Amino acid sequence: MNEGELVFVISPTWYGKKAFSNYGSIEAICKEHGITFIDFSNSPKYVHNNDLFKDGMHLNSKGADEFTKDLIKLLKKANPPTQSY
Repeated sequence: MNEGELVFVISPTWYGKKAFSNYGSIEAICKEHGITFIDFSNSPKYVHNNDLFKDGMHLNSKGADEFTKDLIKLLKKANPPTQSY
């Protein structure tokens, strides 16, 4: 069996973090179990950026490309830190 690090990622939303109420619980569980937690939900690059979303919850192709690039940058770090925007 291959070993790997578990990483929990929350993708960006147009509405930002205020659209959901359970982020704190998810982050706490990840911390408790040593799981890297990366949260793009409140990233200023994405929140209310109409150029990157097709609706309030779903990135368009340009947004998906940008998010993929940003996520890859973080994942390429040896030990990606818990990251929240």
